[in-house]
Amino acid sequence: MNKPLKAKEAYLRALELDRTNADLWYNLAIVYIELKDPTEALKNFNRALELNPTHKLALFNSALLMQESGMLVVRYINICVCIMGYIFFFMNSLVFGKQKFIASSKKKLFIVVASFVIYW
Repeated sequence: MNKPLKAKEAYLRALELDRTNADLWYNLAIVYIELKDPTEALKNFNRALELNPTHKLALFNSALLMQESGMLVVRYINICVCIMGYIFFFMNSLVFGKQKFIASSKKKLFIVVASFVIYW
């Protein structure tokens, strides 16, 4: 347990010097996995991805971590809720007539897309 703690301290010191290095954030995330702290690990994977959205190892390991912790299930449920909401709006609009649907479909689509972005 001593090595991961020393590694954590070293990466935190390195990040004080360079907070824009995606690899440092990624490596710190790996240390947090070793320390059994998936929440902090995911935060650091996300920081790495903010700096480098194509960081393959951060993408892979954050997805794996979310899958193992059940976070992906929550996101899929939220996506399903958004889709169901759009279907409800669509069916409701058909009941009240075609013209109302055409006028309001853009607004409803925006609501669904915004909800998807918020949940995802």
